[in-house]
Amino acid sequence: MDMRGRRRLRPREDPHRLTSPSTWGVRPTLQQEHQEVPRETIALFAIGTAHSGKEEWAQGLPEKFPRLRIRVTDAEQEDRWNQEAMAAAGNCDALLSTTGRHLDLQQLASSARHLYGLGVTDLSIQYFPARPLWDLIGLDRERRCAVGAAELKRQILAIQPEEAYWEALEREWAAVRKRGMARKVAAGSGPEALRQRSSFPPDPAAIPE
Repeated sequence: MDMRGRRRLRPREDPHRLTSPSTWGVRPTLQQEHQEVPRETIALFAIGTAHSGKEEWAQGLPEKFPRLRIRVTDAEQEDRWNQEAMAAAGNCDALLSTTGRHLDLQQLASSARHLYGLGVTDLSIQYFPARPLWDLIGLDRERRCAVGAAELKRQILAIQPEEAYWEALEREWAAVRKRGMARKVAAGSGPEALRQRSSFPPDPAAIPE
């Protein structure tokens, strides 16, 4: 599934072209200078309801791209999610979050602030549009751990347009820059730059041996 939401890009202070999928996995284009983050980490929020396909998408990436160090978290408790994010920052290439908590824009913003504080500045959205309720209920009945029709309905009502999630990340990024929390950031960092890339993960040919 290709990421959407790149229809408009705000002017950047230091434009850096990252339009080609072949730039994924090439470390010099994303190099960060945070001492507390020895390894660059990209964080992707998979936004979607239960049974939207986000879990299968995230779980299949490590096997498909074994040369990338990928961690997946579905922690619903904020404290646990923050702990897993802290463990991943600087120790993997990508952190994929599939938790349903991030359907809520305030929860997403809180997690973004946490990641920015850890020095992770490349945040992105992988959006999974909501399916009809009856389709989700049918899928839910086939699962060993069903979430129930009421919860599925709540999630469908909670999910926002993709643009709203991008804007939440960008607001937090602007606030971080204003507070001076990200003084040493390479050109091309931040959610605005991630909009320019066509998809995750990178072209396998671009991943270093």
